Amino acid sequence: MVPSDHVLVLSYYRSDYGLQALKESGDSDEIAIRKVETKLPRNAKVISKKLTVHATNRTLQVSVPGTLKEALEEAKFLISPPEIVKTGKLISPANSGVFGIGAKKAVYQVIVGQLSIAEAVFETPVDLTGCLGSSSMKQLVDALKGWYKDEASKVSYLFLPNKLCDECQKPLRMNPFKTPNHVYCENCANSYIGNTSWASALRSFNLYFGPGVPKDIIELADKIKKSDQ
Repeated sequence: MVPSDHVLVLSYYRSDYGLQALKESGDSDEIAIRKVETKLPRNAKVISKKLTVHATNRTLQVSVPGTLKEALEEAKFLISPPEIVKTGKLISPANSGVFGIGAKKAVYQVIVGQLSIAEAVFETPVDLTGCLGSSSMKQLVDALKGWYKDEASKVSYLFLPNKLCDECQKPLRMNPFKTPNHVYCENCANSYIGNTSWASALRSFNLYFGPGVPKDIIELADKIKKSDQ
């Protein structure tokens, strides 16, 4: 039996519409990766996770009259981006000498280098409302979605990076779906098909989803409609 209202095969849908990237930095590669992992949504599907910059460290000896803070500030003038000053320690203290004779500055060992940068690219499941459909309904939904994808593949300009979805006005991301009246991203195509009133649609399939629905999809819809009678 086909549900009288919405039909959606919930186990099927996941969209690349929501691709996002996270970047985090850390003093070490492990810290950067761990920081990225803690920022990922709990339901995220990770597409890639990598280090875009590995951490580096080197030491400088810096002589200043006073404190470690002064040494760290002085070290900033001895490096250039993307290096940064990290930390330091005293090697030998300052000596005021006798009446200024033999005075020595404090010597600090300062650690400088690049932070590690980790990046994760991920997507989240499409948020749709519906109820579980039969296997034949899944076949029909897949066929309809496949037709819209095939129609979009015939229009080369839809794959340009600046093309937007008619519904949400977000980028199509080189993955358009073209209905007879609209161009959708995958997320909105799923929403449009998944939130269909199937009781009405099966009675006039070509009118509801067309015009021009392929004959094999019409025949499958008619078969499902007859099985429900």
